[in-house]
Amino acid sequence: DGQAVIKDNPVGVMRKRWNKEGDKTDRYVPMDRVGAVWNLLQELRRTATHDDTLSGIDLVAYLFLCGGRKSEGAGLTWDRVHFDEDPARCYWHLKDRKQGKPINLPMPKQAIALLKERRQQTNGEFVFPSRGRGGFITDPRSVMEKVSEVAGLHLSPHDARRTFSEISVKACRIERFRGDLLIGHKPDPRDIGANNYLDLTDLRWLYPEVQQVADWIEEQARIAACLLEKGVHGL
Repeated sequence: DGQAVIKDNPVGVMRKRWNKEGDKTDRYVPMDRVGAVWNLLQELRRTATHDDTLSGIDLVAYLFLCGGRKSEGAGLTWDRVHFDEDPARCYWHLKDRKQGKPINLPMPKQAIALLKERRQQTNGEFVFPSRGRGGFITDPRSVMEKVSEVAGLHLSPHDARRTFSEISVKACRIERFRGDLLIGHKPDPRDIGANNYLDLTDLRWLYPEVQQVADWIEEQARIAACLLEKGVHGL
C-alpha cells in the first residue's frame, strides 16, 4: 500500500552515541619514545615463551622497520622474500596490493636479520605463522597494548606504518616522494614523469632510505637505554 515496512530506523537512537571521527594523522609513536618502544620489542622477543606470541612481536617490529600494512606483513610468505649476500639486493614482494601493480620493496639490515632468524625457526609457508585458522598472525593485539603503554597513546598495527612515515620525513628528512613509494603509495597522478617513465615495480634503489630509517630507530634505542641507565643509577 506504499507504506514503509520499517517506519523508523532501528539504529537511529545510536546516532548521538557514535564516536566522533578523529584525525588519524596523530596516531604514531612520538619521536622521543621510538627508542623506548624499540627496546621494549627487543625485550619482548627475548622473553617470549610462545611461538604465536613471538610471531606477533616480530610482525610489529617488521612493520616499524619497513612501513608495510598489517595485512601485507601478516600474510607474507617465504616465496615472496628474497635474500642476497648484498643487503641492497634483498627485497620482499607485494603482489595483492591495495594500490597499484606488484612491487619489490627493499629491507634494512635489521629486518633482513629478523627474517633470517625466523627462517631458521619456521618451516611453514608463512613468515609470521600462527596456530589460528588462517595460519598466520592477524591481530598482534597484546603486543600493541604494551607498545601503547610505552608510547603513551592507544596504537594499532597500522600506526607502526604511520610511525615509519613520520620518521622518514621528520627525523631522516627523506623526500616525501621517496617516502611514499617506500610504504607502497602510488605517485601523484599529476606526476607524469614518475607514472610514465619510472619503473616503480622494483624499488630496491630506495634501500639507502629504508636503511636510514632503521638506523635512526636503533640509534634512538641506544639513547633511550643510556637515559634509562642513568636514571636508575641516579636513584
